[in-house]
Amino acid sequence: AYLFRYYLDSSWHFQRALDHDDFLNDQPFTIKEIPTTYYEVGKLLDVLPEWHSESGPYIHLYRLKDDQKFAFDLNQVRDVKVHARELAFENCTRLQSTLCLGCEASKKAKHITMGDIFDRKFGSHWFSSFTKLEVADQKAKSSEDTLTVSSTVASSVVDENIYDKMFPSFAVNKVYDRLHTFVSNFDYDRVSTNIHCNSFATSAAVQLVGSKSWLIYPIEIYLGKDYLESKPARLTHFPTHSPRKPYYFYRYTSRPGDILFFTESYGHSVFSHQGPNYMVNYRKLPELANLMYDPLAWLHSFGFFIFSTGLETAAKPDIVNKAVALLNPACEGRLSDWDQQMVDLLRAEKSGADFGK
Repeated sequence: AYLFRYYLDSSWHFQRALDHDDFLNDQPFTIKEIPTTYYEVGKLLDVLPEWHSESGPYIHLYRLKDDQKFAFDLNQVRDVKVHARELAFENCTRLQSTLCLGCEASKKAKHITMGDIFDRKFGSHWFSSFTKLEVADQKAKSSEDTLTVSSTVASSVVDENIYDKMFPSFAVNKVYDRLHTFVSNFDYDRVSTNIHCNSFATSAAVQLVGSKSWLIYPIEIYLGKDYLESKPARLTHFPTHSPRKPYYFYRYTSRPGDILFFTESYGHSVFSHQGPNYMVNYRKLPELANLMYDPLAWLHSFGFFIFSTGLETAAKPDIVNKAVALLNPACEGRLSDWDQQMVDLLRAEKSGADFGK
């Protein structure tokens, strides 16, 4: 009976369409600073010898000291292929939103190189999100090819051999590729990822080039019934209303060299600043203590993933499309008050891409 009640309460199949009145900005909030550890170039292992971990849900940032300079050579990845899509602006009634997906020119992804995106070969509206790296000059990609590129990227980011030390066999490397890329070269600042979470894996987001601004909602806010009450949609959760009590979240703007760790079910929306932008994200199964915070939500997402044939087929199933369709009315014509407030907070952030230059 309990599991059936959980299914009824959490399923998008029984959710009505949401609208502007579901997302009011009538509750006060507090913006908190992310706990941060600073490191020096070539000395990350002194402060981060292995994957960051704490007891229970957490968020933690590793950042270069203010007097340190970070540089990443994009030539290392220019020929690497990714699946990219083009944002559409004509005949799109949805505005830039933290709640709803932006309009895409085509649902079908195009196979292009990262260099094509950085050079704006097809225009400035092309982007790649949640994409696995592929070697451009090979018709058939093997897992070894991907891991070679991944290792090159990771070691050049922070320290020699950091990849092997931080992402060994305990990472989700067989059922969930360890590295996913986020690539863009927009000609103006824009919301690039609507609010979502990874429901079953801890993340390490590494900013290599450019800057992104994030709004991050801790698990108790993102899943709590008195707050965003997010419902599961396979690999992720989406919110069903704005907070009904005073709440808190984190606002964070990345710099090149940043490594941001956060546990599963931390909701976040992301705003990409203009210019070349390259971020990679590593995943790892969480600690048992984290799973116990909301085991049903975790098992719901992980179970669906295991019985999928891979990330590409699991990321856009019918239940996700249904959840997106039920959220979209809250963004038609105008943004809801809460959504507009969150977008304004992101737009107020200045890019951290040139910090230290």
